[in-house]
Amino acid sequence: MSKIVEFFCPDKASRKNGMIELLRFVFCVTVVLLHSGPLFTGDFKPMRYGSYAVEFFFAVSGYLMMAHIEKAGGKPDKSLGAETIEFLWHKFKGLIPYLISVFAYGLIIHYIFLRDSLSASESYNYFVTSFGELFLLRMSGLKVQVLNGNLWYISAMLIVMLALYPIAKRLGDRFTHIIAPFTAVILIGFVSRCDAVLEKPGQWTTLGHIGTVRAAAALCLGCAAYAAAKAISERKFKTWFRVVMTVFEWLSYGFVIANMQFAGKKSVQLMMVYLTVALVAISFSGITYSCRFLNSKFIYTLGKFSLPWYIYHYVMRYTLQYLKLDLSTGVQFTIYILVGLALAIISDAIITLVKKHPIKISMP
Repeated sequence: MSKIVEFFCPDKASRKNGMIELLRFVFCVTVVLLHSGPLFTGDFKPMRYGSYAVEFFFAVSGYLMMAHIEKAGGKPDKSLGAETIEFLWHKFKGLIPYLISVFAYGLIIHYIFLRDSLSASESYNYFVTSFGELFLLRMSGLKVQVLNGNLWYISAMLIVMLALYPIAKRLGDRFTHIIAPFTAVILIGFVSRCDAVLEKPGQWTTLGHIGTVRAAAALCLGCAAYAAAKAISERKFKTWFRVVMTVFEWLSYGFVIANMQFAGKKSVQLMMVYLTVALVAISFSGITYSCRFLNSKFIYTLGKFSLPWYIYHYVMRYTLQYLKLDLSTGVQFTIYILVGLALAIISDAIITLVKKHPIKISMP
């Protein structure tokens, strides 16, 4: 019983940010709902304008990148290039089991349903180019076979970080205070004016895929948010102001999510990106009281689960589309959510088990 209470009760000693962990899960849910759109035949689509939910994840990643840079400090024993690769490799290696498993799922399912419609040459090209997605090259501009469209986010994030990390490391506050916000403002202005839509991150523009441009803008905003949060956290505020900011924080996140359902104008969506990043800075700064009741193992578990659910949910969507079952929209949606959740839980459990008990192969 005590363990159950401990699981749900706030942990005052934890250094994690419960608000951000909760939001990881919430924004993951909005993406899952967004991707359920093709299962609906009427005008209603859940979170139909929620494409910019991934900007929250980009912004958080930019913030954490800057936190890592400051924590690492100077490493005289390593070159800037080596340190950059070490940072990216650390992020990538944790994703490898998920990427390999979802790649295998996608390849098998797509092949089962497409094998009769592809020639031998097309099947070969399909197979070879699909590895571009496995190695997260899609958002580089290379034409690859897309098996799991939601992986564009991870591809764009790592590609952009390859350039941003050494710049941020070298320039420090000149980057977070000047270069990052300037770059973000210009890129968001470009996104606003170009013909590409947020719903299609793979759409090509003069600066590359629109998803890569969005990633660069939001990551830069996240870097700037780190500087803002740090400045806020160093100041003292009265209790009444913290209470007001806590209410503002929750209402504003609700406002952002409500716009994902109703605001179809790209200009409005991009304004929501700015608001989201400002809220990320507030949530990280500790100015509000949210973490006092959200810093629990339960919330941390929700935040951790957002990654596997994000990676695996798309498999269930296109499987249902391929099957073309004679089922009502509600039933298909229920299958999509529940089986997608089960797939994520089972896959994550297997991966966690393998990590804890790796198979050891001894040479004769």
